[in-house]
Parts: sequence; structure tokens; C-alpha cells
Amino acid sequence: MHNGKPDIKTINNEVLFSLARELFAEGRKIKFVVSGNSMYPFIRHNRDMVTLAGAAFKDIRVSDIVLAYRGRQRKYILHRIVKKTKHGFFMVGDAQVNLDGPYPPDALIGVVTEIHRIGKDGGETTIAGVLYKALVRLWLLIRPFRPVVFSLYSFIRNKGRKKCIK
Repeated sequence: MHNGKPDIKTINNEVLFSLARELFAEGRKIKFVVSGNSMYPFIRHNRDMVTLAGAAFKDIRVSDIVLAYRGRQRKYILHRIVKKTKHGFFMVGDAQVNLDGPYPPDALIGVVTEIHRIGKDGGETTIAGVLYKALVRLWLLIRPFRPVVFSLYSFIRNKGRKKCIK
């Protein structure tokens, strides 16, 4: 702790997530800032943090956000589960359309238990509740139409900016 604030350290994913497995075995959780835009709009690059806990394959459900290891590419992926079978699971980022998988059960590292939005003032808000769950379900249903939604959002946002410039 420094001046009442936690020390923040940058750690390589390989190191962090191998340590995470050990911590999960002890029943502990980790909290880290998410990088990348694949989970936009629900999780934002370098702004949001997630709390990750260990998870058993039998306990994960569709719509859970999980961390999985893609062995061939030596890559860690934090995405939402969209399909689960007895042999594995499929995921997709909230900003993506195409499914990724199948992942075998042993690729599962952990499950997101909380999402934390960091405000401009440095304050932290936990994203949860009935509205959040409803929006996630809707977002999963409209997966094929996400590019259209993003295009409309971008158009509306840019149109508003142009008015402010004039």
C-alpha cells in the first residue's frame, strides 16, 4: 500500500495465470485489470478489473465469463461461454460474432465472479444485478447482429461529435 492505495504491478500473463492456479487451489481469488477490446461493451480495455476464482467445468454455465488457455497458441482468453457440451465449451468475446472452440474441460482456468468499473475519479463500482444479467442475455441473443449494433452506435456517436464541433 502506498498513500492508502494498493500497489499496482504489471505481470506477464503466463506468470499471473500459473500463479492463479495455485491460488485457486487454496480457495483464493485474483483481481486484475483487463486488456483488450474483445469483451467490449461489458468489459473495457485498461479501465475495468475482474475478480477471477477457480472453477470446475461442471459448475460453469452459458453466459459465464471464463478464462481459458488455448494451448496450441499459448494464449489466455477471457470470453463468455455461449455453448457447453459434456466434452467442452465454446466462447465468444462480447465484441465478436464468431464462436471460438471447442475448448476441452482442462482448458478452463477460472470464472469471473465480479466486474469492477473504475471511474475517472478512481472510484470503483461493481457491475452486477438484474439489469446487467438481462442485457447480457439480450446481447447473447443478438450475437449475429453485433456488427450492425456497433455500426449504428458509432454513427450516432460520431454524428453527435460533429454537432458539437460546429
